[in-house]
Amino acid sequence: MGGSLQQLTKNLLASGRSKFENLLQYFATHSDLSVDLLLQKEAYPYDYMNCWERFDETALPPRDKFFNKLRDEEFSEEDYGHAQKVDFIK
Repeated sequence: MGGSLQQLTKNLLASGRSKFENLLQYFATHSDLSVDLLLQKEAYPYDYMNCWERFDETALPPRDKFFNKLRDEEFSEEDYGHAQKVDFIK
């Protein structure tokens, strides 16, 4: 299974949403739009998650907390907007 998780998910999705049976069953009461959001690569603030207490937080961290130190990259407003939409689903 060489490749990124994002590419593997895209490949699996190309063969049909039915491959995501558990996800579809769990989110059966949500709209197709919600499921489509969840079938995309998600952001994770790796550098921000530097202590156990952060896992108890219930709100999405601010966009600047998604800064990637390894790549020296800011998190785009578009990607943060996607993260906000997914955060709203829960």
